[in-house]
Amino acid sequence: FRLRTGVAVYGGFVGDESSPDERPALGSAQSVLSADLNGDDLPNMMNRGDNSYHVVRTQSTDATAVLDGFTLRGGNANGGGNSNDRGGGILCLNGVTPTIRRCFFTDNRCTFGGGAGYINGAGPTFVECDFVGNVGGSFGGAFDIATGGAVAFDRCTFLGNSASRAGALEIFATASVVVANSVLHRSDAACWRT
Repeated sequence: FRLRTGVAVYGGFVGDESSPDERPALGSAQSVLSADLNGDDLPNMMNRGDNSYHVVRTQSTDATAVLDGFTLRGGNANGGGNSNDRGGGILCLNGVTPTIRRCFFTDNRCTFGGGAGYINGAGPTFVECDFVGNVGGSFGGAFDIATGGAVAFDRCTFLGNSASRAGALEIFATASVVVANSVLHRSDAACWRT
């Protein structure tokens, strides 16, 4: 799936709401974006051979590219070039600044870094998002941030993510990442900053 500047996409509706503000609590009406092309990952998330490298990619987007109220699941970034070995849940490169709100990233994986997401030269904002059970290969079970811009995590939860180094967040060569009002729990070696 691709985000676009000026387009806000909302999920998590029961069906009788007249605005996004009337949606029920996050998780009670799931809207799922899945990388599972054959629909055969569940119940044990073992059949990943057909899965897309990334659930969401964003290119040339600003903060008006909004994703709100979705579960992102099943990204399997196990390829080679073009960053196809990083960012199973979301890939943010080259100056993009999308807004991701009330989203649940789970069961995404990669071989290089950033099971839930990979950020390089970009500045996305994540608000009220949960990152649970993602596998980041070598770096950053939830996120691998390389030369990031003004990356922000506000009111987010990082739970049970894993990687060889930095279970929750790998922050490399950048000083502008802000993690505020958030919880990092049961992630092996939670953060790594270089």
